[in-house]
Parts: sequence; structure tokens; C-alpha cells
Amino acid sequence: MPTVLVVEDGEDYRELLTELLRLDGWNVFVAAHSRAAIEVAQWSTVDVVLTDIHLRGESGQALEERFKSINGLASIPFVFMSGSKRHLDAVPHGRAIRKPFAVAELDRVLRAAIDAAIAKS
Repeated sequence: MPTVLVVEDGEDYRELLTELLRLDGWNVFVAAHSRAAIEVAQWSTVDVVLTDIHLRGESGQALEERFKSINGLASIPFVFMSGSKRHLDAVPHGRAIRKPFAVAELDRVLRAAIDAAIAKS
């Protein structure tokens, strides 16, 4: 199964996502903030990053830009989540999901991001 790195600063939501994704068959790593996300990604194999658009201290888009500047992390695709449609409008189509969402929809978006990254390489 593919591996997702969940970057979410809300502890309860992070735990819920982790449990739901594991039940859906995903391997899951978690990080509460950007620095931890980079550390996890550097020592593990990550197929896709699922991040909130708004993180404490740094946006999800800024985190993606940091990944792009790090050798070995640049090709990892990102999927962004937010409860605000307005914030999601700034994210390219197919790379975002609005909270709340169904696990099946999340699975579809994550797999599509992985497939698109593979097609680009």
C-alpha cells in the first residue's frame, strides 16, 4: 500500500485522519508541523503528503515549496485540505479536498495525486 504523510496541527483531527487512512489500507506517517514533516519525509518513504492549507507558523503551500527545494523530496506530490472553499480555490484542481470529506473521496484524491506524479516522471 502507498504511504501518506499527514501534516495537521490539530491533534484530534490528525489522529482521526490517521485512523481512517490506516483502516482504508494506507501506511501513515504523521507530523504536527512543517519541521517535523520534513524530518519524517527525509528518513522514510512517502508517496504523497496530505496537509492542511493553514498550519501554525507556515502554510501548506509554503511547506510544498520547501519540499521542492530539498533533494529527494522534490517529487513528492501534495494534496491540500481546508474547510474553506475560498482557500481551496488557490490550489490547482485535483490537488485539494474540502473538509469534511468521505474517506472514499480522500482515497481517490490521494491516489490521483500519486498517479499524476508518476506520469510526470
